[in-house]
Amino acid sequence: MIATLINPKLTVEIDTRGAELLRIRSSDGCDYLWPGDPAVWADRAPLLFPIVGGLWQNTYRLAERAFILEQHGFARQMPFELHDLSDRHATYVLTDTAVTRLQYPFAFRLEVRYSLEGATVSVEYRLTHPQTEPLPFSIGAHPGFLCRWQAGDTMEHYYLEWEKTETADAHVLKNGYLTGERRCVFEGRRQLPLKAELFAREALVFTTHQSRSVRLRRRDDSRFVEVEFKGFPFLGIWSRPGASFVCIEPWYGFSDPVGYIGDFSEKPGIQLLEPGAVFSCCYRIKIGQEIDPIF
Repeated sequence: MIATLINPKLTVEIDTRGAELLRIRSSDGCDYLWPGDPAVWADRAPLLFPIVGGLWQNTYRLAERAFILEQHGFARQMPFELHDLSDRHATYVLTDTAVTRLQYPFAFRLEVRYSLEGATVSVEYRLTHPQTEPLPFSIGAHPGFLCRWQAGDTMEHYYLEWEKTETADAHVLKNGYLTGERRCVFEGRRQLPLKAELFAREALVFTTHQSRSVRLRRRDDSRFVEVEFKGFPFLGIWSRPGASFVCIEPWYGFSDPVGYIGDFSEKPGIQLLEPGAVFSCCYRIKIGQEIDPIF
């Protein structure tokens, strides 16, 4: 089932499968979210839970037991329940099942709430559990933004503008896993031009950045898409070389280091939710327009 949120500025569509954002369209008819293409990347904005990225050999260990869990976890493929819907809000809920417990042996309740206010879409995650022990998890967003605001556009027409001047070191990946090495993507700047070769060595994974928002902008264009991710400690930037989208991904977690075989509760980047506690986080997507300096 596809739900629609609408106001005078934006139309937003969401699928119950994965509680996935499917469309952000402005009142002038411009689409800002990647529409999905099985030949390139079939997803649009998947929710990553209970892991972000990949586990070494798709396996994790917990108290001497081994479990198989595919990249980015199972939430993005599961049907959520739509608990409330209005023109401006929608809340989706996923709880554990016999199927999920085979991959992730925990009880949990995950709520995803979408809110539309003006030209901003807010996405809130709220996680609770009835365990008597801490719940290990990661969670993250993976929205893909269309780099085709005008006919004939390519990725090279676009750039990312960080909130703060950054010296940004990205983790070096090998087949999706962290190698322990880093490479400097840009130094003492806010703007990062997009080009295919940026992603020839897989995703850019940032863990030491200071900015808490990033804007996607087009050269000589006053429009922007801003992703605000206050509280999220990690950020992924990804595309397929030559594709017309870029993903700006706020994360609480990341892929395993190469060869990691430690306990899941001690995995780098893992979060632990204490009994009786509630985990919540929120990121926002804003469609805006302002005078844009010549790039």
